[in-house]
Amino acid sequence: MTTENNELELRIQDKGEGAVNAEGRPEDAFNDPTGQFPRGEYHDQSSVNRVARGDHINELDLRNGIPGVDTDLTQKVATQYPMASVNESVSGHIIEINDTPGGERILIRHNTGAGIDIKSDGSIIINAKQNRIDIVEEDHRLVVEGDGNISYYGNLNMNVSGDYNLTVGGNYNLKVKGNWIADVIGSYRKKIHGIMGEVVLKSKSVTVIGQTINTHLSNVGNFIKGTYQQMVKKRADYNHGAEALFNSESEINMTSPKVNVAATDLSVIGAQGTIGGQNMIHYGKNMYLENTIHSPTASFTSAYATTFHGSLNGTATFAVNSSIAGGIGIVQIPSAQINTDAVDDTETQKPTSSEISDLLTNNEMGPKKVSIDENNEIKNFHDKTVTSGGITTGETNTRETRSKLKDKKNLQNTNFVADRVAGGVLSSGFASAVPGKIEKVKGKNTTPRIGHDIIGQTGRAAIDNKYKPSEAAAKARTLTFSVEARFNPNNLSEIKHTTLLGKGIPISKFTGAVGEKTTLNHIVDTSKRKQIARNLLVQAHIIEIFRQLSLFKGYNLVVAEGIYQPGPGETPTPKSFNDLAQDGRAVAYEVYSQNGQIALDKLFDFAEFLKDAFSYNKLTLAFDKFNPDKTLHGQLLVEIPTIPESYRTQYDMKLETTFNSEVQSSSDLVEILS
Repeated sequence: MTTENNELELRIQDKGEGAVNAEGRPEDAFNDPTGQFPRGEYHDQSSVNRVARGDHINELDLRNGIPGVDTDLTQKVATQYPMASVNESVSGHIIEINDTPGGERILIRHNTGAGIDIKSDGSIIINAKQNRIDIVEEDHRLVVEGDGNISYYGNLNMNVSGDYNLTVGGNYNLKVKGNWIADVIGSYRKKIHGIMGEVVLKSKSVTVIGQTINTHLSNVGNFIKGTYQQMVKKRADYNHGAEALFNSESEINMTSPKVNVAATDLSVIGAQGTIGGQNMIHYGKNMYLENTIHSPTASFTSAYATTFHGSLNGTATFAVNSSIAGGIGIVQIPSAQINTDAVDDTETQKPTSSEISDLLTNNEMGPKKVSIDENNEIKNFHDKTVTSGGITTGETNTRETRSKLKDKKNLQNTNFVADRVAGGVLSSGFASAVPGKIEKVKGKNTTPRIGHDIIGQTGRAAIDNKYKPSEAAAKARTLTFSVEARFNPNNLSEIKHTTLLGKGIPISKFTGAVGEKTTLNHIVDTSKRKQIARNLLVQAHIIEIFRQLSLFKGYNLVVAEGIYQPGPGETPTPKSFNDLAQDGRAVAYEVYSQNGQIALDKLFDFAEFLKDAFSYNKLTLAFDKFNPDKTLHGQLLVEIPTIPESYRTQYDMKLETTFNSEVQSSSDLVEILS
């Protein structure tokens, strides 16, 4: 017999079986002894579930509005009594089976808002508030006949033990913000049926351990603006089926311990220079010289000269008036027939200086003028570093451009903005400082609010739960931010993308921003990473606040711009938004509905709430018409101070509203309408 049963028997002996059985039961059988029922929303009304009688519609807590992606699958038809069976537990778990015409559904909802919802049209929504794990012991097949959209704010790891086959019917577009590393153990083959283009903005290095064979069945052109070097350890063969032409605008040098040149027809000409060497031997038919031959000895069968100076040994067939210094008389040589067979000046053309010059300048054999991207037009088309003033190396979309333009220096960079306008990603009216219609204006005075949660078992209607935050809420203050130990970066040995800043909020939330994605790879110092994590931990609290407010049910607060990484030649203006965003002190937020559309009204509502309920250095409503179609866009910019290890610091509590990066108010939140 268990201890529990022993105690029960003792109580029965002391109090009697009837009294023990009546323990916990109220004297009024219509009241709940636990005090949990009836709930506030059921006071003075039927206890039949509100959903079952059509007064309420159950929904999963999706809060997953993704920019440009429609996820709005909310229930449109209220329940008709008694067409639905709704079971709701004490903690808020719900199972609903609904047969209402047009609203048929099966819903399993956890009290966190997670669950499964099968809609009337057969659509299925699966929502996991934390982790989701699918384990399939055999095959897994997924067939989607429409479009697909997958977003991972953290890392994605895929392990395939067998083959990985991917077939794309249209274009395959891949954009990698960081490095792309491929490690292929086996062979790598690539077949392209169309045109292949490759642009490398920096250096390219290829290392081949084995043999390389390049086969080109058409023309090949190498256009090199810089220096070309080729080094071959062993033999090099150059074989051409037709003419081969080598020329240079300045000079060609060929050196080797041994050089062999052979040709059926050889011409070597020059306006000046040297041919020969100390031990050179010359074989030829004719030699034409316009000046002097210098030689210790000469041996030939016959010679013809107009004049001769010097000593002569041998027998002369013909000589005239050979005068010798020293008083020796003139030698008379008998007349003889001159042999002119060796004189032949018709076989080749005399290479005069003018003819050589003409050959070099006017002949296709002459040196070509080499001109490759003299004005860097090709380079600047692909590499935007120069034309953007170092702001970026490549193309930027509208979101990335909006991020860059938060710095006034970038906004005033005429080359950058002109290129972006020409590229169709920035509106031509980006510089207009005149907003559209003004709706609401909220200053530093605190705003009376309506409570969104019923208070107490006998709660009142929400509209009656008005309260007003303290006037001190909008004033500068010094305070200590409260942080859970498990999320405190001070307690961690390393900071990475998966490091949690709050429940379900990793750092990747701020590195995978929809507007300006980056990584932590450029930050190697652990202490600096911890500082960024502390700053972002305070920013993460903003997301937690948004999720807790029922006013924003069905809406999602999106990190539009998180950690900022400047371009290669970009130096953010000190204390500008982009400067602060480098270490998480400034973050841009956007609010989206479940249909993927930006919700500017909810953005203003949240900013209005945050100005009284949060601590910040500056809260900015930033509106613009940077979109190419000139539609109104809005962001909430939150700037905070550097958060020390103690988490105690001063907050300035400033408000600001801008339009197209121009300040409209430096003390108020202004709602600008389209």
